[in-house]
Amino acid sequence: MLNVYLYWQDVTDELGNTIVKGFRSSIQERLEEYGMKVKDDTVEIVDEDDTPIRIHDISRLQENPKDKLSSGVKAFLTDIRADEPNVLGYYTAIPLDEIYSEINEATVDQPDFPSMMAQLRAKAKYNPTLIPVIRKLESLSAQEEAAFYANFANSYKNFLQFRTDKRDIVVDGQKIGEVIDVKMFDSHLYF
Repeated sequence: MLNVYLYWQDVTDELGNTIVKGFRSSIQERLEEYGMKVKDDTVEIVDEDDTPIRIHDISRLQENPKDKLSSGVKAFLTDIRADEPNVLGYYTAIPLDEIYSEINEATVDQPDFPSMMAQLRAKAKYNPTLIPVIRKLESLSAQEEAAFYANFANSYKNFLQFRTDKRDIVVDGQKIGEVIDVKMFDSHLYF
């Protein structure tokens, strides 16, 4: 507890560079992930626009779909409590990073929310981390179910990827033409 007191604020050098990150800064950053901002002695909940900003220089394959989740869906996914208490005996929230990929993988190409839930239940037989996720999703209102479906229905889709290779046709050491080979790959087989 003494460390929290001693390092509440950031420790900086004479040039303003952070030497030791303070607990306040760490808490402030974590709260911003949940849509809250810390200003001096108050915490205000910020209702941000849910529309993700599209950067057109980045390919859709390079974008992280987790960053596009709406604040409402992030809010209930980050409030899922683990079944086991931590070392201090508290039931803490499961970090979104630990469950997002599992949820995303189970919901690929599912036509509706009940199908997504069926896939998650099947996956939970082999991954017990998903059991609290399923309990949380079963308690959602119809509006929250719709938001969950809308966020995950388009986050990842199976698609066909094409690759072209150009090679020369050589006969007796002489180039007589070129051939373009086109290959097609299913996304779910290589990702």
